[in-house]
Amino acid sequence: MSTADIIHVVLAALLVVNLVLIGVGLVGAGRMVAGVMKRIEGQVALITAETAATLAKTREALGRVETLSAELERVVRDDADPAIAAAKSVLVNVDSTTQAVHDSVQGVRRVVATTESLLSPAGLIDVSRRLAGTPRGKVTLVSIAAAAIGVTTVLQGRAKKPRG
Repeated sequence: MSTADIIHVVLAALLVVNLVLIGVGLVGAGRMVAGVMKRIEGQVALITAETAATLAKTREALGRVETLSAELERVVRDDADPAIAAAKSVLVNVDSTTQAVHDSVQGVRRVVATTESLLSPAGLIDVSRRLAGTPRGKVTLVSIAAAAIGVTTVLQGRAKKPRG
């Protein structure tokens, strides 16, 4: 064998040893990857189980929310809407009534103010002077005086009668 052949054999032997070492390294790496893969698969299974449980709870909660939403919509439609409509109607009536009472109070205030001005001594004197200035006014004053005397007499007569 020549030196060249020996070098080829040695190189071939080194190549085989090198391939064997690479193969052993690959096998070790494969086992490590397999171990990591088993741990990853375990974690994925755990996450999948937890996710499934969480999704089930979420679906259940969503179902309850949908039920509550439907019930709330029914309550608003059946109970609240008519109550709100009735309240609006009542408020319109209250507003109309309040305005009518206000107008009535204003009218009563005008009547009271006019009556007070007529019944005050100065008002009575002023009215009496005006009435006394015309023939009809004089008759009116005599009629008022007679009516006042008549009313006073009737009231005094009632006061003297025993009630029973």
